[in-house]
Amino acid sequence: TDSSPPLRRLLRHCSPLKSMLCLSQDTDLPLTQVFHLVSHLIYWRKATVIYPLCESNVYILSPKVTVEKYSPLAGEFMCMFGEVSLPAILSYFSLPTPLGQQHLPSGLVQHRDDLVRMVVWMLQHGQLSQITSIPGASRSRRRVVFRLLWQ
Repeated sequence: TDSSPPLRRLLRHCSPLKSMLCLSQDTDLPLTQVFHLVSHLIYWRKATVIYPLCESNVYILSPKVTVEKYSPLAGEFMCMFGEVSLPAILSYFSLPTPLGQQHLPSGLVQHRDDLVRMVVWMLQHGQLSQITSIPGASRSRRRVVFRLLWQ
């Protein structure tokens, strides 16, 4: 484990909803140091960099998805999110659809915040992949902001 105070400070403020610039401001660390610490976490496979979570993001099943109903991962998912089945939620991500257009039954997800928490969990556990470009999609939005996804 790394006991560097800047790394601990970064991890305390880390959220998939914060950009690296925001992390830099929240931790009073220079942006270059945030990049250095993040690259350290990525190298040791403790973090992943993702685009910001928003309604226009497209997620699809990861190639290493676990779909067994009684797998340990499915059990962990049920403990986190009540009686929601991991395979049931994953079935809605079998086709690339923007997050804002996902229409899950109200019995599965009560609030949009719950869906966001589930997506974060599934990204952290390698069940979903974020599609960063779709053939034929507009390239007009070139500004890229990355988020740190703590695993």
